[in-house]
Amino acid sequence: MAINETRRISHGLMPITLKENGLQSAILDMSVRLSKDVIFTCSFSGMHQRLDEYQELAIYRIAQELMLNVVKHANASRCRISLKTNKRSVDLIVQDNGIGCLTKALLKKEESV
Repeated sequence: MAINETRRISHGLMPITLKENGLQSAILDMSVRLSKDVIFTCSFSGMHQRLDEYQELAIYRIAQELMLNVVKHANASRCRISLKTNKRSVDLIVQDNGIGCLTKALLKKEESV
C-alpha cells in the first residue's frame, strides 16, 4: 500500500519535460532556467535509450539539487554538468569554479591561525 502511494505521489512530481522528452532535455531545460548568474555547460554520453522513469526522476532530482547548490552557495560563474550512462552505471559529475567547501583539515588549520 505504501509503495503504491509513493508511486502515485512521485508521478505527480514528475516534471513534464522529463516525462515527455527524457533526462537529457530535462537537465538542459533546468540549466537554461538556472542560468541567470551561472553559465551551465552540459554534456551527455551513452544516452541511446531512456532509463526507467524512476531512475530518470532520481537522477534529475539529484542533478537539480546539485545545480541549485551551485547557484545558491558556490559563488560560481560557470558550472559543467556531465552525465554518462552505460549498461552498468550512471555517472553524474557536477563541477563549478566556485569557492568550494571547507574540509575538516582546512577548518582545523583556520582555527589554529
